[in-house]
Amino acid sequence: MSLPGAFPSVAIVAASAVLTMAIASGAQAQQAAVPEGCAAVMTVQTRGCTVQHRLICEDLAPGDFRLALYGPGGPFLIGHYNRHYQTLASVIVPTQKITRSLDAGPDPLNMDELLDDGLDTYDFTEVEERPGSGPVEVRMMGFDRLTGDTIEIDGRSLLVTEFEYRRIGPDGEVMEHFAGQQFVDPDFLTIYAGTFIDKTGGSEPNDLSPVKFYGPDDPGFLSAVPRHDCPATDASFSLPSEQDQ
Repeated sequence: MSLPGAFPSVAIVAASAVLTMAIASGAQAQQAAVPEGCAAVMTVQTRGCTVQHRLICEDLAPGDFRLALYGPGGPFLIGHYNRHYQTLASVIVPTQKITRSLDAGPDPLNMDELLDDGLDTYDFTEVEERPGSGPVEVRMMGFDRLTGDTIEIDGRSLLVTEFEYRRIGPDGEVMEHFAGQQFVDPDFLTIYAGTFIDKTGGSEPNDLSPVKFYGPDDPGFLSAVPRHDCPATDASFSLPSEQDQ
């Protein structure tokens, strides 16, 4: 299956610039920016000094959504995904590295297979673009598997998965090799990162597990300030009051 360029590169860069400028100019409010035509539906505070916001936008296909991830310095990733969490396009804001789907191939990500069969394998092609260099095709291969365990986080019962994937460059070199666990909310069909390790660099495990969920009526919704595992010296903003946590 070939995916159309529903979120072209120019649009991603423009959106990231808008969000970056908005957070810089609105830092006093400590609120995440929401582009025109979009509505935020959920905020999640996670470990790893990150807060993420899920957006539904008028220009997206049914089931598609956008995620905006903020660190202590503001937004660092903006992505456009389909209902199976296939990345249609994303941008790393500080470096302006853009990733977009080129060809989902015969085996794209499929959340239905994961929930129904307990295992989802995938093998598809993406394109990476960096400022000053041409596009590079990257093969994405991996799997997600339900472990049979569940965990409760902030009142939500989440399914535990294990995953592993490799991103392979055009010369066959393994550019990335990650493995770890994630969490699936079967009621809301959402996936959250957990603990994982970079197997190419031998780094220590990272943890982006969710800690607290916020809906539109909750204090702390759309907060641009990550709350968990943030070194005090890295904070760009003062922390909100306890009643917002």
